[in-house]
Amino acid sequence: MRPRDLANEDVEGLDPDVGRIEGEDPANLASGHAAQLGNDHLDHEASSGLELVRNSELHATEVAHLREHARFGVPSAGTRLVLHWPHLEDLPDEYRTRQSGEPRTRGEARDAYQKWVADRPVIETLLDAIAFFEALAPNLTRALPPELVYAFVEPVPLGSNGERFVCRPLGLDQFAIFLPDLACRNTERRASSWPSADEWLREENRKIRKKPPAASSREITTRVEGEHGKLIAYSGLSGSRGDYVRSRWIERAKQVGRDVRAGYRYFVQADDFEVDVIADQQLAVTAPSSESDELLAVTSDGSDSLMGFLELLERNPDLYRRERLVP
Repeated sequence: MRPRDLANEDVEGLDPDVGRIEGEDPANLASGHAAQLGNDHLDHEASSGLELVRNSELHATEVAHLREHARFGVPSAGTRLVLHWPHLEDLPDEYRTRQSGEPRTRGEARDAYQKWVADRPVIETLLDAIAFFEALAPNLTRALPPELVYAFVEPVPLGSNGERFVCRPLGLDQFAIFLPDLACRNTERRASSWPSADEWLREENRKIRKKPPAASSREITTRVEGEHGKLIAYSGLSGSRGDYVRSRWIERAKQVGRDVRAGYRYFVQADDFEVDVIADQQLAVTAPSSESDELLAVTSDGSDSLMGFLELLERNPDLYRRERLVP
């Protein structure tokens, strides 16, 4: 699939007043932090990086395969596929180079692709490019669309393979592109006038790691181990043992050490006692009792499910942020 082949279909004859989806308050989304983000440079850098895609799409016979990052459920319309750009070295040789062996793009564009496009959401980079051109020619900027009222109808088959797409009212082309809340998470970027959400989330997570988790404490119940028993992370339940509702968490071992060194309480249940975790200057943690380190007695688990959970949080900074902020 080429990026230009991604579907963008409008369907006539749909009643837009069948049902309503309540919109989210933009103040709670990434746009509410635009002044704090300061990443306007991304608009220019991403546009330079997309020069490589533009040249290759026009002249190469090989295709670039976008990387599937995640799938999100969409009400009444199945799932939404979130695509990321591949790394430069993962693009086919014929896509990046001419038959003579020379690159299809200048060195600055290749460097910008690797730094500001590769492994980022496709939609983020396209919104960056739109913002760049709107900054050059403000007359290109269009107003945000009015609040949309979605039609809940039987999905209409389109395309040669019978693909199904969410339908939207006609007439939105006169407004700025705005991704609908129907298919977005509340931390995603919706418009080119908003700052880049992926950069904002990374910066937020750097800050969050320096602060204690929102829960009053965390109980460690599991050591997450990799090959040859190497310690990777700890997992457990948030809050004290008497709390009615406790959420599951997982954290890299070094981050647990940072939290403990900053004064946050992790503990291990040993028989009828709670043993507090301590950390040394190298961020290694222990739960010393009179006889032994109680952390060595907790369950060890190297299952794919726990490692998959850890990788899911690390691939999706908004999910990790939510886990740290859950009381």
